Amino acid sequence: KLFQKIRKKSFFGFMKARRREPKKERHVELSSEGVVNPNKSNRAELSLSIKGEKQNVSMACLKIKNLGTREKDVRDTLDKINEIVEDKKAVLYENQDCLFYILVPMRTKTFQNESAGLHMAQEIANVLSNHNRMFKHKIDFGISLNYGEMITKQEDTLKIMSLGTLISSAKKIASLAKGELLLGEKMNEKVM
Repeated sequence: KLFQKIRKKSFFGFMKARRREPKKERHVELSSEGVVNPNKSNRAELSLSIKGEKQNVSMACLKIKNLGTREKDVRDTLDKINEIVEDKKAVLYENQDCLFYILVPMRTKTFQNESAGLHMAQEIANVLSNHNRMFKHKIDFGISLNYGEMITKQEDTLKIMSLGTLISSAKKIASLAKGELLLGEKMNEKVM
């Protein structure tokens, strides 16, 4: 009877429909806490105005196009890449879906970083290709290798400022690379 009494009342107006929230995918974001690189001393930060040393650097840019949907196997693959980068004494700079691995003479203690950069980029490409062969969840990536000038200064983290179009050209070349390694013009001249 209680139901009938409530139901008999007239209703004027409208009710808003509830929105259904889409199911959240389980994913891991790249963050400053160190998902990609837990060691803060191996990170670089971009600075717009900096006084420091002008140095020629070799830089590998890894663009992961499906970065937001990552599982544990992808995290393990990124950890393997981390080990390769740390062995080469490179620093990491993150920008959106691009990871820049920069070989700075201040860190590597040598001015000839071109061949080390090439070996590092080839090893990264091999690790990612092996991942795509072995696992169901594929990583859509592109790698570019560039050479150019940066102003660097060591503080808590390495502060960098790119001279010219080094970072933007690295991003463009990496976005054109479909699962392969492409060299920038200056790096191609240095490696030859």
